[in-house]
Amino acid sequence: MANFALSVPHASANAHDWNAAVSTYRNVASERDAAAPNDWKDAAQESAWEKLVDRASTALAVVTKTPAASFAQLAQKCELVKAEYPDGQHMDGDDCAAIIADVLRLASSGANSTAGENPALVAAFEQYRAAARVLRNDPEAKLPEGESDQLFAVMDVADDALNAEPARTVSGAIMKLRRAFACGAQEAWSDLAVFDDRPPAFAEGLRVADLYARMLWGAIEDLQRIATDKTAARLANGGAAWDSALAALVAEQATVDAISIESEAWDDADAKRADALHALVTTPAPDNAALSRKAEYLFGEAADNGEYGPQWCPDFIAAYVADVRRLAAMEG
Repeated sequence: MANFALSVPHASANAHDWNAAVSTYRNVASERDAAAPNDWKDAAQESAWEKLVDRASTALAVVTKTPAASFAQLAQKCELVKAEYPDGQHMDGDDCAAIIADVLRLASSGANSTAGENPALVAAFEQYRAAARVLRNDPEAKLPEGESDQLFAVMDVADDALNAEPARTVSGAIMKLRRAFACGAQEAWSDLAVFDDRPPAFAEGLRVADLYARMLWGAIEDLQRIATDKTAARLANGGAAWDSALAALVAEQATVDAISIESEAWDDADAKRADALHALVTTPAPDNAALSRKAEYLFGEAADNGEYGPQWCPDFIAAYVADVRRLAAMEG
């Protein structure tokens, strides 16, 4: 089969796993750069360096092949690849394919409204769709039996994850419902429910379906409309600016986490993280979810322990109070 990722991301995959992969690559890359032979005629030096080159390539592949769960992780992935190939030449094709897959997934209409959603749930839904899409593009069942069996196995694992992982947003619940609808109707046309397009076969199948199938699909569309309306209102209330500031903070925090505190680079990275935190907290929260996230930064662990923290900054408190008043006024 073509270079098609069949492995479903583990349900427990999280920021810690991502940071560990990035840290491993950076450490190996640092060793490789420091070990560049002074004398290229020294076979031992060159051999040791080439081994580090291979290790760095393998470590970077782990990062690039891990689906980015957010635009912040995607930006970090792009930065690492750019650093590995500064002149843009000899760039690894698999790295390019992985980044393109991230962009398509995160920018798709189904992903635009998944901010705050359970990453494992989103990954499972996209993994199911990726495998189902291969089968959809093979209507005459010309795939070798072994490959189609492998695709079905991937879909089964994705279904287990969709069942086990809780949804945090309306969009996440819709993912589960679309998959359940496809299986519940048990028709060729209903299998298309997990995709974003609605071909004539789906429309005709729904038209002649029984009352309860039509009612269930109508409810799914109602939820989608509600989620879309909320997303539009959020964007109108400054959601894009908040998302951008949050992504920047997450990226800077990941950089700090990946650097040893004893490193000379740590202080500079921590200063950038502090600037990103200031930018986020002083950015108006577009909704209650963002306000809650801001509260965690302000009154989180440091505040619980009675230590000095962001909550001591007058600018931060003023911004938070302004958010509370504005959002309360919007709700009447």
